[in-house]
Amino acid sequence: MKADLQLPFIVGRIGRPFGVKGWVHVESFTEPIDNIRQYLPWLLGLTDDRHQDWVEVKGIESRVHNKGIVARLDSSTTRDDAETYANRYIAVPATVLPEIEADQYFWADIEGVTVHSDDGDVLGEVEQILESGAHPILQVVGTGKTLLIPFVSEYVSEVVPNQKIVVAWDPDWS
Repeated sequence: MKADLQLPFIVGRIGRPFGVKGWVHVESFTEPIDNIRQYLPWLLGLTDDRHQDWVEVKGIESRVHNKGIVARLDSSTTRDDAETYANRYIAVPATVLPEIEADQYFWADIEGVTVHSDDGDVLGEVEQILESGAHPILQVVGTGKTLLIPFVSEYVSEVVPNQKIVVAWDPDWS
């Protein structure tokens, strides 16, 4: 399955400066975290809205540092330069992402999607996906309360990326 090829995928965020030579800490949203280094080119944006205008950056130098990633963009040579990039989101064109299995999904294709019960009732929208260690959990908001639905085949019967999710779930359960 391939992601929505029209929209970039957010894969991380630039953090605080690292040192004095223009390097920055990078918060990677990929798994494993160093996959972010393989997905090029990087696009920078001010928010996590995939529909915003993204600016492509070139000449990215990066490396693993301790348990994280640090990077230097071509135009960043001083700590002051690095500070101008702080808190910018990093996205990549969907075309550079790997193919995934039919029963796997990019989280960006699930967040914001409307969730329906198997009876056809609208339960809300996926606000975010929480990682519990055992399996992801859909945080669904919209029916006056927040539902936490395990993202496993026992409860999730259908997923249509960017459109809908159908679940075997009673709103009274959470």
